[in-house]
Amino acid sequence: MARKKKQKKFPSSQAAAISATEAPQQPTTGDRHTPPAQRYSAAMALHRRGALNEAEAAYKTELLQDPDDAEGHHLLGLLLYQQQRHAEARPHLARVSALRPQSAYHHYHCGLVDMALQDFAAATTCFQKALQYKPDYTDALLNLGVVYQQQGKPQAAEQAWLQAIQVDPSSMGAYINLGLFYQEQQRLPDAKQVLMQGLKHAPNALPLQEKLAQLLTTLGEYPAALPLLEAVAQAKPTDWGAQRALGLAQIQVGAFAAAVPQLERVAQADEGRIATLHGLATALQGCGRVDEAVQVWWRILDNFPTHKDTLFQLSSTLFHQGEKEVAEPLFARMAALHPHSPEAFANWGHCLSEMGRFAEAERACRHALRLNPATLEAGIVLGGRVLRRLHRLEEAVAVCQTHLAYHPNNPRVANNLAMILLNVGKIAEAKQVCLEVLAHDPNYSDTHMNLSVIELVEGDLRAGFKRYQHRYHTKLFVQGMQALAGNTLWEGQDLAGKSLVVLPEQGLGDQLQMVRYLPLFKTRGLRRLEVVCSKPLLALFQQVAGVDAWHTSAEALSMQAFDYYCMDMNLPHGFGTELATIPATVPYLQAEAAIQAAWKSRLDAACDQPLRVGLVWAGNPNHERDQARSIPLARLAPLLAIEGISWVSLQLNASSADRNSPLWSKLVHLESHVSDFAQTAGLLANLDLLIAVDTSVVHLAGAMGCPVWSLIAYSPDWRWLLERQDSPWYPTMTLFRQSRLGDWPGVVRGVVEALGERFKLPLPVRPAAVEPLAQAEPNFKSRCSAVLTDKQQLFFCFGPPKNGTTLLQYLLDQHPEISCPAEHDFSKLKTSLNTGCVEYAAHAARIHSRIGGLSVGGVNPLLSSRGFRFMVETIIQDSARGRSIIGANDNQIIEDMEGYYLDFERPKMIAIFRNPIDMALSSWNHNHLLAEQEKNDAHLEVMRPYGGLAGWADRMVTEFIHHVQQALAFHGRYGDLHVMRYESLVKQKRQVSAGLFDYLGASCSDALLERIEQLTSLQAMREQARRRDFFRSGSVNMGAGALDDGVRQHLLQRAQPWLQQLDALIEGQRATGQGPA
Repeated sequence: MARKKKQKKFPSSQAAAISATEAPQQPTTGDRHTPPAQRYSAAMALHRRGALNEAEAAYKTELLQDPDDAEGHHLLGLLLYQQQRHAEARPHLARVSALRPQSAYHHYHCGLVDMALQDFAAATTCFQKALQYKPDYTDALLNLGVVYQQQGKPQAAEQAWLQAIQVDPSSMGAYINLGLFYQEQQRLPDAKQVLMQGLKHAPNALPLQEKLAQLLTTLGEYPAALPLLEAVAQAKPTDWGAQRALGLAQIQVGAFAAAVPQLERVAQADEGRIATLHGLATALQGCGRVDEAVQVWWRILDNFPTHKDTLFQLSSTLFHQGEKEVAEPLFARMAALHPHSPEAFANWGHCLSEMGRFAEAERACRHALRLNPATLEAGIVLGGRVLRRLHRLEEAVAVCQTHLAYHPNNPRVANNLAMILLNVGKIAEAKQVCLEVLAHDPNYSDTHMNLSVIELVEGDLRAGFKRYQHRYHTKLFVQGMQALAGNTLWEGQDLAGKSLVVLPEQGLGDQLQMVRYLPLFKTRGLRRLEVVCSKPLLALFQQVAGVDAWHTSAEALSMQAFDYYCMDMNLPHGFGTELATIPATVPYLQAEAAIQAAWKSRLDAACDQPLRVGLVWAGNPNHERDQARSIPLARLAPLLAIEGISWVSLQLNASSADRNSPLWSKLVHLESHVSDFAQTAGLLANLDLLIAVDTSVVHLAGAMGCPVWSLIAYSPDWRWLLERQDSPWYPTMTLFRQSRLGDWPGVVRGVVEALGERFKLPLPVRPAAVEPLAQAEPNFKSRCSAVLTDKQQLFFCFGPPKNGTTLLQYLLDQHPEISCPAEHDFSKLKTSLNTGCVEYAAHAARIHSRIGGLSVGGVNPLLSSRGFRFMVETIIQDSARGRSIIGANDNQIIEDMEGYYLDFERPKMIAIFRNPIDMALSSWNHNHLLAEQEKNDAHLEVMRPYGGLAGWADRMVTEFIHHVQQALAFHGRYGDLHVMRYESLVKQKRQVSAGLFDYLGASCSDALLERIEQLTSLQAMREQARRRDFFRSGSVNMGAGALDDGVRQHLLQRAQPWLQQLDALIEGQRATGQGPA
C-alpha cells in the first residue's frame, strides 16, 4: 500500500502559537506584591521589539525573584517556543500547567510544545485537559485531530475535526484538515463536500479556495475549479504556481486564447519550468498556432531531451502535420527511453507504417504487443495496415481476431477485421462483423463504409451507394472537405434552373467510370454544369456533352456561386443507379481522329505482327492494394510466348525488376509518346485487344467500347461484383478472376487459352512439370499420415505456462495405454519450416526470372504444414513405446488450437486452466528460483516491465482471459475440446482422471486410478524428477496472503466471469459423459 503522507499543521492551528514578530499578551493574573504589567513591562517591551535575547534575560531575572510565578514561566516558555527551543520551553510551560491546572490556555500551549517535540501521547493529554476545562476550544480540537492522526488513529482524528466544525462552523482550519484527511483516505467526494461546506461559511477564505481548487483539479472538474483558481491567482499575483495552475486549467476547459498570455507571463517569471512551457505549447496548439507550439516544444527538448510528454506531443503533432520524417526519430527516442512502454512502440510503429517502412513497423508493433498483447494502436496498425501492405493477409486476419478478443466492443478493431476479411475474399464473414459493429454503434461511419463496399460488390448498388454517403463523416473525409462546409451536396434534388459543380473524389479510373453521368444533368433541367477533373484527363474529357466549363483545380472556383456540388463518386447515388439502370451505352469517350491516326503510323512502324494486343500488368505502386492487383512481368511469360502477336506495352513507370526482365524486350515500347489520356485513347483505338490488371486504362478501354480483358484479384474491387465474367459497367469487357487468393498463374492460363480460342492461335506446348503437391494432395497426405497406424489415437494437451500441464502430462503417461512422455515446443519447428519454405520460394522465383520464365517448380503451401505434421508425428511416435493413445504436451498449442486441430485431422484436444492469481504467483516464484540457480537474470527480465508482483499478476489475469476466450471460441466452433481445472485435478484426481481417460478412449478401473494417484503424488513426482525443487508446492491456493487484499480482490473480480464460464463448460462435459461424475 502507498505510504501515508505526514499530516501538516494548517494555518488555523498555527494561529495560537506566537510568531517571532508577535508580542505576548498581557498577563491575565499578577503577583501579590507588584502588578504583573509593572513587573514584566520592560521584558515584554523587549519581546515586542524582537530583542529576544534581552527579553529572555529579563524574564529569567524576574523569575529568580519568584520561581513559582506562573506568568513569568508562561512568557519565557512562549519566547523559547518562538525560537524553536522546544526542549527548553517544555519545563516552563509544564510548570505553568502545574501551577494553574484549570487553565485550558496553558494546557494548550504545553501541548503545542509536545507536538513540536513529537511526543504525541503527551500532546494528546495536554489537548484533552485543555478541552476538559474549555470544551469549545477550537484550536485544541484541531491540533488534537493532528496528533491523533500522527498516532495512527484516523477515526479519532476525524471525530476531533468534526467536533471543531460543530463548535465553530466558521473554523477554516477544521475544514481544511478534514478535507485533506479525506483525500488521503481516497474519500474524494467527502473531501469535496467538506471543503465546499467550509466555503459557504467563509466564501472569501483564500486557503479554502486554494484547497478546493486543487481537489477539483484532481477530480478533473475544471469548470468548477476555474473561478476558484482565478480568485487565488488574483490574490497571489506573484505566486507563479497559482498562476500556472490557472493557465493549465484554462487549457482543460478549452480557453486557449486566455491560457496563452497567462502562461507566457508565468514562463517569463519562473525561468521556463517544463510544466509551464509544455502548457504554453498546448495552448498555442489549441489556438491553431501550431508552428509556435512546435517551437516551444523544441525549446523544451533542447534543455530536457528526455521529457516524455513533450516528446509525445511534438512527435504526434509533427506526424499529423505530415512531417513524418521529422517525427520518426522522436518516436524512436521515446521507444529507446521507455523500452517497457507498449504505447511508445505502438506510436513508433504507426509512424513507420505511414512512411512505408513496413518491416520496421512490424517489429515495433510486435514488440508493443509482446509487452502488452492488448495494446490498442499496435494491434490496429499491425493487423489493419502493416500486414495488409506486406500482403500477409491471413496473418492479418489472425492478428485482428486476436485483438478483437481483447477489445470486443471496440469498433475500430472490429472494423479492421471486417476490412481484412473483405481483402481475403471472405465476404460473408466480413458482412457479419460489420453488422455486429453497427448493432452496438449504429453511427460508426467507417464500418458503414466497409458495409457499403460489401453491398456494392454483392450488386445492391442502390443500398450500397446510399450507405456510401457515410464516408463524409469519416475522419479522412471531414478533414479533406472542410473547404466545402456550408455548401449543399447534391443527392438527387430537383435541378431545374440550378447550377452545380462536380468534383473528383478518388483516382483516375473512378473519374473515367463516372464521367458517363455528366450528359444526364442537362436532361434534368440543370442550368449550368462545371466539372473539375485531373489534368491528365482534361483533353480527353473536353468531348463530353453538357459541360459548360472544365477545370483542373477547384481552388480558383467560388463554391458559393453554385447551388449544389457533387463528388463524382456520389453520381450513382444521386441518379438512383441500380444494376439494371447503369448508363452503360458505349462509347461515351472516343479518341480524337488526328491522335488516332498518329498512333496508327507509330504502331505500323513498330509492330511486326498484324494482331496487336496491349498489355498493362501493374498499377500505382503506392496504392494500398497494389500487391493484390499487380502482377510481376515474369508471371506473364506464358502470354508472351504466344507467337503471332505484337505485344504493345501501355505500362507506365515500370519497376526496375520488370525493365531488367528478359521479357521486356518482347514488348513494343511506345510509352514515351503517352503524355495524357487523350494519347492513351489514340493508342487503344489502334489495338485489337487490351489485357490489363485493374487500373485506369481498363476503364478508358471500356468507356471507348474497346475489347478489354481485365485481370481481377480474388477479392475484387466493388465495381467488378462477384463471380461474373462480364461487367454491367462496360459491355465490351471480359473479367478473368483469381479462383483463390494470389492465384495469378491460374488467371494467366485462362487468358492464354482464351487468346488461342478467340484468335485461332497455336499455343506453345507446356513443358512437362512435376505434379503440383496441391493436385497430389491425397498421395502426399497419405505419405505424411503413414507415421501413425490406423489403431493409434493422437492427442495434444496444453495450457498456459504454470497451469499444471506438467502434472497432466505426467499423469497421462502413467496409463499403460497412453504415451505422453515429455514437454515440447513445436512452434520453434514450425517457424523454422515456414522460414525455410519462404526462403526457398524466393530463391526459386529468382531462378525462374533468370532463365526466362521456364518452370523450375516453386513451393506449394502444403509443404510446410504437411512437413510439420510429418515431423511432429514422427517425434511423438518415436516415444510411443508401442502404446495406442499417443500425444504430447505443448503449452504453445493454446495459441493455435484450430491450426493443430485441422493440420492433424482432428486429434483429441485437452486444455487445463488454473486460477490466474495462483498461476502468477507460481510463475513469479519459479522465475526467481531459476534466476538464482542459473545465475541468469533473463528469467526476471520477462517480469520486470510489470513493476512487481501486482503488475505481473494483472498481466497473468489478462493472458488467462485471452486464453479462455480462445478455448471457448474453439469449443463453440468444433466442440471437440476436453477442458479441466488444475484445482480439480489436484483435489479430485481420481474422478478427473476417469473423465480424462474416458475422453481419450482408454480403459479405466479403480485399481488403475489408485495406482496412478500414488505415482502422481507430489512426493513421487519429486523423487522421479531430475530437479526435485521443480515441484515446489502442491497448494492450489497460493494467492492467499501473498498479494494485497485489495489487489487480489480486484484481480479476482476480473477473472471470475471467465472462471465461471470454464466451470460451466466443464459441467456441460459432465452432463454429456465427457467428464467426472
